[in-house]
Amino acid sequence: MLIYLFIAIGFFYIIFLWIKANYYSLYKEGAIVVTGSSSGLGLHITKLLVKLGFIVYSTVRNEEDKIMLNKISNNIIPVILDVTDKNKCIIFKTYLKDDLKKRQLKLVGLINNAGISKRLPTELEDTNDIKKIFDVNVFGLLNITIPLIELLRDNGGGRIINIGSIAGYIPVYSGISYCSSKSSVNMISKVLRMELKEDNIAVSLIEPGTINTSICNKLIKKNSNLNIDNKLKNRYRNWIDSFERHRLKEFSNSYNVNVIDKPIKRIFFSNYPKNYYRIAGSGILHANIIYVINYIIPSSIENILNIYRSF
Repeated sequence: MLIYLFIAIGFFYIIFLWIKANYYSLYKEGAIVVTGSSSGLGLHITKLLVKLGFIVYSTVRNEEDKIMLNKISNNIIPVILDVTDKNKCIIFKTYLKDDLKKRQLKLVGLINNAGISKRLPTELEDTNDIKKIFDVNVFGLLNITIPLIELLRDNGGGRIINIGSIAGYIPVYSGISYCSSKSSVNMISKVLRMELKEDNIAVSLIEPGTINTSICNKLIKKNSNLNIDNKLKNRYRNWIDSFERHRLKEFSNSYNVNVIDKPIKRIFFSNYPKNYYRIAGSGILHANIIYVINYIIPSSIENILNIYRSF
């Protein structure tokens, strides 16, 4: 009889631990900072949050984008900010703190969406260009996150959402800069979630597959005219000839930006936001399926798949 009692106690203790580890307060109103809001995913997220009743501080890079956002809604507060500039991010924190107080608002969320991409085989890359990718995708994320943790903590907690990519766990030919930067975002999210749990700050990572946004078109245009010597051009001829064709085909099968709506709503309107939200995918395969396949296949099979990925 005692064995059943111990089993029951153990069962309820596991449930208690699960709730304690995963429970966060709800935030259905307040202010949210969204980086990289001038177009694509960031602009869509900004509009979505306004519809959901939040005040959005949207960071952009220039005056033209600021004017554009001002026309969309009075609940969007555009701010010109370069996330790669650490000092400007610290100044932004001071401005934000004062403005929130003036408007009697609480900061309840930060969405790190700002990011750039590039596709080149490693041998054709320039480490200075790789650094630029990391300056935005990794250090830019940290530059804005670190100062704002204090504001979230002082307001009783909130949500931090990092926009990653399936490229953060799936190696892609010519993806040395983008894949490695998004892999870093994955680990940053894991560490932050561990560290900020006691502050009631939930950290979630959204990892999309191919979504039809402006970053896709910029990527194709950027790689369409390569300035390399003939020897390297011959070595990577197959990739050069097929890159644009394959990417255009991939983007024609890409997902609409609306795919981001459900995880955003769940993260803010649930007491149990998940660590990861894998959305969209590549072609007919959903991101969750790609993730599982990537971790269960033996390396010999992975090498076969790498041949397919080599474009």
